[in-house]
Amino acid sequence: MRVKAAGHNSSVNVIQKNLNVVAIRNTMKAFCPLCLKDKLYYRKVWDLSIYTRCYIHNCILLSSCAICGRRITITDIINDLCKCGCKLSSISTVAMSAITFAKKEKGIFHEKSANP
Repeated sequence: MRVKAAGHNSSVNVIQKNLNVVAIRNTMKAFCPLCLKDKLYYRKVWDLSIYTRCYIHNCILLSSCAICGRRITITDIINDLCKCGCKLSSISTVAMSAITFAKKEKGIFHEKSANP
């Protein structure tokens, strides 16, 4: 006989819903132009909000077009084309060192000052 804890399913549903709101990019999609250049498909890992750089190319993920500034959709990524005609796989991105990335994530990333 299997006993079900009262409210267990509803607790799991609440946790799942909150996790989706916090951890998953639902409205703003991100992509790596270099990955698109390698092979044109949408990587599900790009949906994770904690995933801000490509682990393959070590560059910052982009979420908007470099030409028109429009937010990019999954359809744009799959077609490798923004509505303005910009080819997404040709957009330049910024490489990040692991140290810079760690500092940025901890909130201690600052531009180098002119004074040492």
